[in-house]
Amino acid sequence: MKTLLTIFLAMAMSIASVFATNDLDKELFKYYSANKVAGKNEKVTDYTLARRLYIDVAGRIPSPNELKAYTSYSAPDKKQKLIDKLLFSEDYVNNFYNVFADMLRIRPDRLSDDVALLKSYPYIQYVRDNLRLDKPYNVWVTEMMTAKGTFQANPATGYMLRDNGMALDNLATSVQLFIGKDIACCQCHDDPFQDYTQKQFYQLYAFVAQEENRANRKDYKDILTKVDAQIKEITKKDRIDNNIRQLLGANLFDITENSKKEAHLPHDFKYEKDGKPNDIVEPVTFDGKVKDVKGDRREALAKWITSQDDFAYSIVNRIWGEVVGKPLIEPVVNFDVKNYPEGKIVAFLGDKLKSNNYSLKSIIRLIVESDFYHRVAYDGPTEAYKLQAPLVKRMSPYQVWDSILSVVIPDVNYTRINFSEYSKLVTVDWLEVSGQGLLDQMKSIQEYEQSLSKNFLKYKGIELVRSAYLLNKNNFTGLFLKEFGSSDRLLIDTANNDGSVSQILVLMNSPLIDLINSKESQLMAAYESANKNKEIIFISLLARLPTIPEKAIIEKTNVNDLIWVLMNTREFIFRS
Repeated sequence: MKTLLTIFLAMAMSIASVFATNDLDKELFKYYSANKVAGKNEKVTDYTLARRLYIDVAGRIPSPNELKAYTSYSAPDKKQKLIDKLLFSEDYVNNFYNVFADMLRIRPDRLSDDVALLKSYPYIQYVRDNLRLDKPYNVWVTEMMTAKGTFQANPATGYMLRDNGMALDNLATSVQLFIGKDIACCQCHDDPFQDYTQKQFYQLYAFVAQEENRANRKDYKDILTKVDAQIKEITKKDRIDNNIRQLLGANLFDITENSKKEAHLPHDFKYEKDGKPNDIVEPVTFDGKVKDVKGDRREALAKWITSQDDFAYSIVNRIWGEVVGKPLIEPVVNFDVKNYPEGKIVAFLGDKLKSNNYSLKSIIRLIVESDFYHRVAYDGPTEAYKLQAPLVKRMSPYQVWDSILSVVIPDVNYTRINFSEYSKLVTVDWLEVSGQGLLDQMKSIQEYEQSLSKNFLKYKGIELVRSAYLLNKNNFTGLFLKEFGSSDRLLIDTANNDGSVSQILVLMNSPLIDLINSKESQLMAAYESANKNKEIIFISLLARLPTIPEKAIIEKTNVNDLIWVLMNTREFIFRS
């Protein structure tokens, strides 16, 4: 029996090698053999593959013209060329900006909870540039965790300032986000489910405890008194201008290190074996390998975090989830790759990330170029899913919105906003500060903020701009995304991809359907170009031709009604 099993597995492996197209496929076939899984070999059509690539990499469905260009192109390397095109496009930047904005909890309308005036624009530009340039992920994270200086001069400080005044929370978030360990409970007590203690948490906190976020200007009160009096005289109003106060306060942000500051155990610390309340705590990592730090403590912590295997494992597991439809290991925190059959795939991808200089694009490319990625999607019971193929997955709220735009406007990426000017506008010249100067400066800031959306295309007041450029969460687009489950970006992983009746009502009753049916939309232009052949509607929205029964129905259906129906189907909202 053992001999027959050995022969069977050898045959399976030899057959598998025929279909393997890259290293990921070879690793997956090892997984199939070890777990007695029958992989799927049926491939998707060109239409489905194009739609899948556009959604997973570009964050939207292809426009009718893009779909036609790919399916009619006969070159043998057309798949490779499309992957290259998408990975180096603004589509990629816009799509994965949303992914990382959720992870990093970036809100355009404010840098942090206690700084309403100062917007996140330079930080947004920093993240977008990192994605565009494919900056090594370990370098990117190190820059954010060790950033010094002002927000205007060094936008990477936006990561620390996002949690201004909440250093303990920022530390817990960093550990959860970057190495996949949820240690938030340890702020208050030993973790009852893991081996982390409260003392260990504060030993880790000691690495960042010397950080100071605000400059201590001795003349600040005098400046406020002078400016307040000047503004009251200019405006003839006997009240303090709160916006001016916030602008001045925002210019005090300046991250520095104070080597005299020490971390202490909390005043209510109860674990006598580990210390007493208010004891000084020295920096020590969880594994005890980094301690007695003589130099920059934050740099030592960042080096330790980015050198952990879990640093690579955590991000590749998340990327797999974004592209394939479900992370290899769930939940995405507190996992040990040794405890899961899929752990070897995570470790393989993590090693690939390291060997490719922490290039995030290299992992995405590895996945989408694989034979695995081109198989017909799995749509069976979750408990029976064993990596046979990519999952049928629901588009994210951002992808739904951006997909609607792609069948409406010719260039969905027409928006090009460079936020670098904002840094200059919000910088106060302390040597020349005056009431009139600050009033003029505030006016310039407000005019700049209003100008950002001035060139957005609009339809009945709706801004037709990609979700990555959403600057006002209270407008139609913001409410649309919220209805479809977008993250509030207060905490990590708060997005919700569940469907609801209200989502259907939004698609059915909003002005969007009128816009899609208008003569100006790309979908209707494609319909006219196809001599009003309604099959082009199916191809554009669902990336397939209608079935024979469907053909009989659509011949009797008004084209506007057809669009309305297809837009409200599961097939449109989901990626197969």
